Amino acid sequence: MRRSPRISWADAMPEKSIALLILSGGMSTRFGNRRKILLECEGRSFASRILDAFEGFNRVYLSVDREEKYRELGLPMIEDKFPGCGPLGGIASGLMACEEDALFVVACDMPFVTKEAVRRMLESYAGRDGILLAANGDLLEPLFGIYPRTVLETAVEMLENGHYRARDLFSAFGGNVVQIGDRQSFVNINTPEEYRMYAGNGDGSRENRKADSGS
Repeated sequence: MRRSPRISWADAMPEKSIALLILSGGMSTRFGNRRKILLECEGRSFASRILDAFEGFNRVYLSVDREEKYRELGLPMIEDKFPGCGPLGGIASGLMACEEDALFVVACDMPFVTKEAVRRMLESYAGRDGILLAANGDLLEPLFGIYPRTVLETAVEMLENGHYRARDLFSAFGGNVVQIGDRQSFVNINTPEEYRMYAGNGDGSRENRKADSGS
């Protein structure tokens, strides 16, 4: 499959510094506790496909539950300070640790995200305050959005009070929405069945190959 053309982010990147935060997926209980970021689609890992869509970002972080599980990816890692609290815990941990003004958050199980969707988000974020989320009609995608560090206090307060939905952070803090018409970009691979449906037969991951080889 031919890779998408290289896109320059010079015109799209906002003045405020922004890094990419890939949420690694935590326990992945619905996927048998496998590391979804290492699954493959069309011969490339989810990680490779996501990094290609965000090509040009100067800084990339990987949100993880434990660093030793993901060292082979060679990415700077941020351990979750709020284990068991879902994506919101990973977002808050990333904002606590990062040096940038904001994080562009993407889930590791969204291998069909495109450069064009990333560009539209960056262009829309320039000059705005608050959270910026992608949407497809009435459906918000809280795991494809830009979160400024100014939301950190609200996020931590929510977590301490037992509120773990990233979507609720958007409601509590406020922000803007960008309509992204490409429904395929925001497909989440949550189960083996969805993997087979969207990414082939579901047997081509590096995890499976390691198991087959006995390594």
